[in-house]
Amino acid sequence: MTEGPKGTGERRRPAKKSDLGVRFASGTVYFVLTVGLILAGTVTTLVYFCIVAGLVSYDFFGLLRHDAKRPNDLLGIVAAVLYPPVMWLYGFVGVGVLSTSLILALLIWYVFYSRSRVVDVGASIFVALYAGFLPCGFLLVREAVPGFWGGILVLGIMCGVWLNDVFAYLIGRRFGKHKLAPRVSPKKTWEGFIAGMVASVGVWCAIALIPPVDMGFVEASAFGVLCGLAGILGDLAESRFKRNSGVKDSGTIMPGHGGMMDRVDSMIAVSFVSAFLLFGGGCIPYVL
Repeated sequence: MTEGPKGTGERRRPAKKSDLGVRFASGTVYFVLTVGLILAGTVTTLVYFCIVAGLVSYDFFGLLRHDAKRPNDLLGIVAAVLYPPVMWLYGFVGVGVLSTSLILALLIWYVFYSRSRVVDVGASIFVALYAGFLPCGFLLVREAVPGFWGGILVLGIMCGVWLNDVFAYLIGRRFGKHKLAPRVSPKKTWEGFIAGMVASVGVWCAIALIPPVDMGFVEASAFGVLCGLAGILGDLAESRFKRNSGVKDSGTIMPGHGGMMDRVDSMIAVSFVSAFLLFGGGCIPYVL
């Protein structure tokens, strides 16, 4: 340790080491696993989203317990993890069967567990759908475009979300003066929002160049705006969840970043929006 101010006889502790290295390391691991699993094939993409569903639902249930809720974590997490494979194997019919089974199981729990409340049943269903069902949009896109280009398409959509976040943060921090949603997320600004939207449009114009995608630049620009809006909504929604629970991060699984929910909040909202736009616009074939 170094000596303190002259004449005090005290010693100062070394300056606290920055967690930048930890953030970079955990972020790199997350990025490499995401890219590797999605490019490797449809099955590995399925495995990836099952893992994401389990971790996000675990984080979300933790937030709810901080907010004085008593959801059924076990049923919710199991259902969330099952949504991706059920969607992949049986389509929306299977999703309907799984959702019905979840509701019936929660009703049994509600009837026989005296401390459960209707709000706890609703919260358990919501978390399972949010963490497990909504990300399935990426699975549908991956299945529709098999092989290497399908992985590139899904990663391209994710890249639009990532760059939206990065540009919104950097421009908002440097030039932001007008608050976007001060009661929900005080640091977000309209300047950052606009920069993020521009980034999202730019990425979607690049997505239009992917060989299997039949999409013009005007259509891509519109999709970029809509997905950018969905990403912001997902980000603000998670900020509201955390603010209600009185916590800064949803979890601790990613050192320096927080929980998995903190990493994929925007992507969860963009998943089905992007799938709906690509299928509805006839840009890729619908396979289910």
